[in-house]
Amino acid sequence: MADEGKGPHSPNAAFEDKGTFMKSKDQTKKELAEVEKLRARLEEAEETLGAIRSGKVDALVVSTPQGDQVFTLEGAETPYRVLIEALNEGAGTILPDGTILYCNGRMASILKTPLDRVIGSSMKDYIARGDEEKFLAMLQESGKDCPKGQIHLLDGEGSLVPVHLSFCPLQVEDAGAICMVVTDLAEQERDHLRLISAIEQATEGIVITDPGGKIEYLNPAFERISEVGRSELLEKRYCETLAGSDESLREKLRDIVRRGETWKGRVVRRKDGQAYELDVTYSPIRDSGGKIVNYLGTERDVTREVGLQQRVQQMQKMESIGTLTGGIAHDFNNLLATIVINSEMALFDLPGESGVRNHLELIVKSGLRGRELAKQLLLFSRKSEKKQEVLPLTPLIKETFKLLRSSLPTTFQMKIHLETESDAVFADPSQMQQVIMNLCTNAAYAMRGLTGSIDISLQGITFGANDLPDPDMKPGEYLVLSVKDTGSGMDEEVRKRVFEPFFTTKPVGEGTGLGLSVVYGIVKEHGGNITVYSEPGRGSIFKVYLPKADTGVSARPGTPGPIPKGNERILFVDDEEIIVKSVRNMLEYLGYKVTALMDSKEALRLFSEEPSQFDLVMTDQTMPFMTGEILGRELMRIRSDIPVILCTGYADLISPEKATAMGFRGFIMKPFTVREGAELVRRVLDQDRPK
Repeated sequence: MADEGKGPHSPNAAFEDKGTFMKSKDQTKKELAEVEKLRARLEEAEETLGAIRSGKVDALVVSTPQGDQVFTLEGAETPYRVLIEALNEGAGTILPDGTILYCNGRMASILKTPLDRVIGSSMKDYIARGDEEKFLAMLQESGKDCPKGQIHLLDGEGSLVPVHLSFCPLQVEDAGAICMVVTDLAEQERDHLRLISAIEQATEGIVITDPGGKIEYLNPAFERISEVGRSELLEKRYCETLAGSDESLREKLRDIVRRGETWKGRVVRRKDGQAYELDVTYSPIRDSGGKIVNYLGTERDVTREVGLQQRVQQMQKMESIGTLTGGIAHDFNNLLATIVINSEMALFDLPGESGVRNHLELIVKSGLRGRELAKQLLLFSRKSEKKQEVLPLTPLIKETFKLLRSSLPTTFQMKIHLETESDAVFADPSQMQQVIMNLCTNAAYAMRGLTGSIDISLQGITFGANDLPDPDMKPGEYLVLSVKDTGSGMDEEVRKRVFEPFFTTKPVGEGTGLGLSVVYGIVKEHGGNITVYSEPGRGSIFKVYLPKADTGVSARPGTPGPIPKGNERILFVDDEEIIVKSVRNMLEYLGYKVTALMDSKEALRLFSEEPSQFDLVMTDQTMPFMTGEILGRELMRIRSDIPVILCTGYADLISPEKATAMGFRGFIMKPFTVREGAELVRRVLDQDRPK
């Protein structure tokens, strides 16, 4: 009470007048008198409360404006009873011998016993066997302290109920009593069991260690991933188990534990000779005070995810390289078109005995070899034209085998194993032969200087939706073409890059690095997949998966006749001058009347002025201002019956099928020979003629 009157709102507080505090003696005396009255009333109230607490008073008489009112202790007890009854915990009063004087409804509910039967019974009757001594110890201690503990009760139905008991001494009229609070832990225990069950059945490995890193618990998945028995793992330090022989990782983990931090990383282990990868997290578990009481480690096998990710990255890389090589092939094809056409034209004008003929023939031959190289680039980029047919692989394999056997060293054996009668695929014959040739020559190079064998096999296999070796493949029946050698083999780094174009382990001048990348492109273009397994010193095996086709073999073309000619009027359009001059000379040599332009807009204007002056139009696809596709569409809109041939050196967004669907009468890839160009022009011009 000594500080009363010092606060800003107390009876002794000063009043504010124009920002200044002032006091008068009269007012100070008045305030002190008020304080004394308040002190007297407080003392009276304290005496009354003391009497109530000691049980000396049974009722209170309070004067109010409405008259004197009587409040009994029984009435004052009502709010507290309501509060206790509303508790979610069981609560009651018991004697030191365990007799229950009072309990709320929640306690009767926990015991599954009617309330009137609980009151007056002994708490000892509800203690489960094995917990009697613990309960009696807490009951005895509650006379002077407030003990707490967890035990099991036996309810009215005979079931065990896990509970938490809290005791507190209570003095009533010199008689000792005990206040008891009962918390039902059954739901908490069920949650605990659910958590344990979830951890035990988790597919991720889970381990709990003490603060020093010693393993105290591990789930079955952790045991399975580690391939070490539970008894061997328990009491070991997790850092050592995780790091294995990696001393730097072991020291890093120890340092993490010393600092009380979390570690996340990826660990590679080996199982049955195969590497597998784990995503690992090792983090501290802290109590409410922030003290580390345990560490939690989780391990997740991500081998499949990593494999898929690497495949996606490889596909993206191959696609990027394919785009690059496709662009290179386009420019290369335009140059080759000029070389091949003009060399052939020069040959046509030479007398048979000319000494220059041999030189020109070599130029044509080199140009055609360059065309095949460009085709390989386009095959890799999956943008080349292909002529597919139902093709039995057995005769093709035997034919290629004979060719290879005669040209390869005899220091190693070559064997064929044909294990299927249904051997047809829907494929381009020349491309399939190129696949076999490239795989076998690659195997032969790996066998140089060694003895051993190259085995070529063909067998059938059926894939379901869940066991396809590549996501781009479709479920169904496949043929597996395998080429196995016992050569030098490859390490992992070489194996990862083996299908990249221009990648080669051969010395400079011995290879282009396109052989296997071409195989990859052909196989993908045919809806298949190719895999390779290899180890240094143990050889390699390449497996090509191709969808089976219905039987029915296409007829092979006959011997070509003389180059066809004509005298029709042709409009030729290309944006490169050397192509325009070369193709114009070729067509004029064949007897046609040619108008050659380098501007697609100019070609459209010229045609629109007099559409009937041309019998056929040949146009390049890739041109500025207006592509060949758009130009052809406009020409056919002006004159619906005009035949248009589309030429391209880079079949990116256009293919023979798409060109036909757009209304083009013909499609040809540059570079083409004089014969190929002449036959296409003649065939298109003759399509609408009466037979």
